[in-house]
Amino acid sequence: MIQYAVFSSLALTAFTTTLLQEPAAEPTTLTGTLVPAAADSLPIELWPESWSGEWLITEIAGHGTWVHEGQLLARFHPRALREAFERAETEFAAAQQDHRIAAARAGLEADVERERMDSATAALERAEAGYQSWRDFDVPLRLEQAALTDMYSQHGLEDQQAELAQLEAMYGADELTDATEELVLMRSRRNLARSRTQLDIARRQRAKTAELNWVHEEQEKEEAILRQRTAFERQRATAELDSAARRARLERSELELERKQRDLERLRHDLGLLELRAPREGLLLHGTITDFEPGNTPSRLARGDRAPVKKTVFTITGGKSYLVALEISESVRARGDSAVSVTWEGLQNISHGGRLEINSFPTPRSSGANESNYTAHVALGDLKGVTPGMRVKVQINP
Repeated sequence: MIQYAVFSSLALTAFTTTLLQEPAAEPTTLTGTLVPAAADSLPIELWPESWSGEWLITEIAGHGTWVHEGQLLARFHPRALREAFERAETEFAAAQQDHRIAAARAGLEADVERERMDSATAALERAEAGYQSWRDFDVPLRLEQAALTDMYSQHGLEDQQAELAQLEAMYGADELTDATEELVLMRSRRNLARSRTQLDIARRQRAKTAELNWVHEEQEKEEAILRQRTAFERQRATAELDSAARRARLERSELELERKQRDLERLRHDLGLLELRAPREGLLLHGTITDFEPGNTPSRLARGDRAPVKKTVFTITGGKSYLVALEISESVRARGDSAVSVTWEGLQNISHGGRLEINSFPTPRSSGANESNYTAHVALGDLKGVTPGMRVKVQINP
């Protein structure tokens, strides 16, 4: 009885332990895609600088071709781009001609402007020199001439006075008749009176001339100098404005010429893109390496297609270094497993181990799903006998 009780207790304990043990986690197997490693890949992009038209493929190397450095990858239809380049050449030549004409015209206008300024400067200098000469020479000379004239008149008057005095003394002593005496003295006295009157008129006339006419003449000369200076300043201001306008026209012409030259050089660069050649040896893929990731469609280009612009057209890989791209669910991600083994069917059964790297953010495609998906990859390193896009099994080990 005691033995039975002991056995029952042991059985109950083992049963309870078995119930409490969690079932062993099973590994998760997913399907991934072989993608060339970015470090072993060289993207070839089509980046035209000016040409915005289409890039129609007329010749292209096949996807998966092993290419050598300098080998032709794609050739594009050239006609539209060459016509645009020829138009740019014509416009550049016309801009060069326009700029030469503008520069020559500006030079002629500058010469004419200098001649005008030289003439205005010379006219102002002559006017100022004439005015200064009038003030320093003409006016003093007139005053001296007036004084000399007055002196002549005064001396004549004094001579007439002396002659009259002599006549009076002589006639008072001689025995001439009174009639003759009176006649001679009367004439002398009248001549003396006229001379005095003439001298007085001349003095008053010179005073009036100096007071009014000379002052007016000086004012007129000063006004003429002022007008000449004003005209000179106006001419100089006009010359400065014209010179600024010429510089602005030349600058616009130079900028237009530079713009036309840039357009031409950009189109020349784009002409060089009509043939894309391999910059290195390797395996040629159409599109990008991300085209092989889950949910994406690998690119295939053919004659007659239009190449994508400012995007990767080709990718050249070394054909050795790969990684596995796949998507995992939220439940798999939550387990936190990272040890994986990768297998695929080929000529041989090959298996590789690695660690799973998971993106921190869900994929945009899973935004409307009940459960988020995440992109992940497994780095494999160098492989032989595989190709990009090959499907592989990824076993995530607990």
